[in-house]
Amino acid sequence: MKLDSRYVQNEAVYLRYSEDALAHCFVSSSEFQLFYSRLPNEMAKNEFLRVASFYLFLVREGDWVSSLNEERKVIDYLTNSYKLVGLFSLIESLSDGEHQNFHSYVCSLSKKSSIFPIESKGALELLFKQYNYAHGATNFCVAFFGRLPPPKQTELMQRIRVQRKPVSTLKRAVQVLYGLRSRFVHEGGLLGQLSDRPVASVMNKKIVLFDLSFSKIADLFEQALLLHFAGKHSIPLQQVAKEQAFAVR
Repeated sequence: MKLDSRYVQNEAVYLRYSEDALAHCFVSSSEFQLFYSRLPNEMAKNEFLRVASFYLFLVREGDWVSSLNEERKVIDYLTNSYKLVGLFSLIESLSDGEHQNFHSYVCSLSKKSSIFPIESKGALELLFKQYNYAHGATNFCVAFFGRLPPPKQTELMQRIRVQRKPVSTLKRAVQVLYGLRSRFVHEGGLLGQLSDRPVASVMNKKIVLFDLSFSKIADLFEQALLLHFAGKHSIPLQQVAKEQAFAVR
């Protein structure tokens, strides 16, 4: 497939958008420019410009405004619903692997060994479990947030409580958030959980307490995004403790 290089071809425009989206994560604008200059080639720069500029429009500046009753108000649960979908879409777009559905996965296994006929419901469930482990939608999202420093991962876990207890793993925290995304995409369930105040919700018949605003999720996403590119392209990126912002070292 031919690389869509429109972003790096229009570098001046998309770099300005990207700086608007992420420059506040750095100790200075010059550090952002230095980080960008360290991306090793046009392909890497194109991917960075795409994700950062889309993040600006889909998430940072992607508020949904209602003009009913001659008013213009940002409706937080509408805004957060669409923003969470956009955020996870951007994360998944960074994956190098191609999506493989369950049917294709089983057929690919059958070429290596004889698995047909599938003899029981238990055998089918085991195959599906193996498929989710290898190709589940949340796997890359967990790895993405796994770029965060351990204290940031712990903070995310502490902000989601199931049956009064914080979730015990980063994977579980990401699964809960991805579940909110999927509820909206597949059922039209709007997100009231990601608020500036604690909100209790019922998920899978369990009480889940969210002490997690969308702005906090966005903050963690921004840090993980920069660490993703830094790790992928061996850029020595460090957080300066005083400012809690990034610098290239």
